[in-house]
Amino acid sequence: MEISNFTRKEYCVVTPYEGIATLKDRLLKHLALVVKEGEEILGILVPEDIIKHPHNLVIDCMSPKPALTSEMRVQEALLNMNTSKNDVLPVYANDSFTGLIFKDDLIQFINSQKTSLEDKVKIHTAQLAEASYTIEKSEKILKSIFDSTQNTMFLVSPEYQILFFNKKAKENTLLQNASEIKIGGSVLDHIPKTRDNLFETFTEEFKKAVEGEFVVSEKEITSHEGAKWCRCE
Repeated sequence: MEISNFTRKEYCVVTPYEGIATLKDRLLKHLALVVKEGEEILGILVPEDIIKHPHNLVIDCMSPKPALTSEMRVQEALLNMNTSKNDVLPVYANDSFTGLIFKDDLIQFINSQKTSLEDKVKIHTAQLAEASYTIEKSEKILKSIFDSTQNTMFLVSPEYQILFFNKKAKENTLLQNASEIKIGGSVLDHIPKTRDNLFETFTEEFKKAVEGEFVVSEKEITSHEGAKWCRCE
């Protein structure tokens, strides 16, 4: 955000040849005084100037300070203030004096932004935790449902990757592969290559299913335990 949003347009003006003794109260109240002679802005006077240069006149106490432009970003202005060790600086737009920028105003804004961001993070964290709990609960319910059926069930990606399988699938003796079924493995590793072309039939039907066709087939599968009929959807 640009510092123009935080520039104070109302300020106290003094002349360069005023006595310091007459304006101490105003300086303590406003924390910065704009020094002006006629229509020309000579600079600003802050309490630190009087401490460093304890003279009688304003002009003798003033110290040079960098000027900021109104389109400067808040972070850049704060860096400039820290580098120059100033808590108040003049702001200009197109070479025209527009007001004063106070370090405390910018810090207050940064802190409010930080607090707002922290609050949003807390809300999102709570929402994610709730969503995670809901998903975990749903997964447990679905797993319970899938594991309670007598059907062999697989959830497989179009690339034949196993995403999920139920308890019956793991126990099914029709799967003629000695390797353990694992999430992330290929379902093709568990389709036996038999003389009745079961493997080729499966891949053909799988491709049809991926393309949106509802495929149902019944086959007699011969294993070491004998012949069994299998209905596949």
